[in-house]
Amino acid sequence: MTGSKKITEGALLTAVYIALLWMTVFIPVISIFTFFALAIPFIIYTAKHNWQPALMMLIVAIMLSLIFATLFSLPMTLLMAFGGIMIGKAIYDQRSAYETWARGTVGFIFGLLIVFIIIQFVLQIDIFAEMDQVITESMNIMQSMMNQLGLNDEIEGQMKLIEEKMHFFKDLITASMAVISI
Repeated sequence: MTGSKKITEGALLTAVYIALLWMTVFIPVISIFTFFALAIPFIIYTAKHNWQPALMMLIVAIMLSLIFATLFSLPMTLLMAFGGIMIGKAIYDQRSAYETWARGTVGFIFGLLIVFIIIQFVLQIDIFAEMDQVITESMNIMQSMMNQLGLNDEIEGQMKLIEEKMHFFKDLITASMAVISI
């Protein structure tokens, strides 16, 4: 395939990606479906042309997503691009379905890791501190409701157990990243 056809196909698939991203970000009703389709343009392009041209497509998709969508679409673009490129590369190499799935999982884990780093260090949002704050606020609201109902003395031990369980969910973030990627 000539270089101009490769560029044209990359531009077309990048436009499809931007349209899907725009629908995901701005149309809540169909975002449930379009979110899962975001990696498909990267998969198709990488499966045909290998990963090097797909990286150029990623760079263009990042720039266009910042122009046509919001700043918060950047992590979504990175996540879907890394997963899509890894799946497309496995298809390009004609790997088995299980190896394709495994490579896609690694790509999505890497993408989630990049998103986590962007949220943590670039946007300066401490996810764990935010979770602690939400848990504390929830427990305070439940405690005040129990005080109003006069049940505070009877369920004090259960409230502590509930708080421990809520803090346990914070520890499951890394495991949930792997499950989400699969």
